[in-house]
Amino acid sequence: MLKVRPGISDVVIATLLVLLVIGGAAIGNRHGGNRSPAARTVAAVGPIAQHVERIRGLRFKHVPKPVVVTPAQTRKQQL
Repeated sequence: MLKVRPGISDVVIATLLVLLVIGGAAIGNRHGGNRSPAARTVAAVGPIAQHVERIRGLRFKHVPKPVVVTPAQTRKQQL
């Protein structure tokens, strides 16, 4: 079970959600999903947010909205 420190920022949680969603979208793509990866990502945020709320025992004020970026944008932001 994933344990998250209570003091972790919402930005870190949102980032983890996006990474989980992207991973889930990649898995869904291998199984013949008919929606775009971006659409599957957006659709998966709600269930993942609910899972994070259960794990942490807290509620989101606002469910994070995913931002779909290209690999080039990701590399640029890592610098």
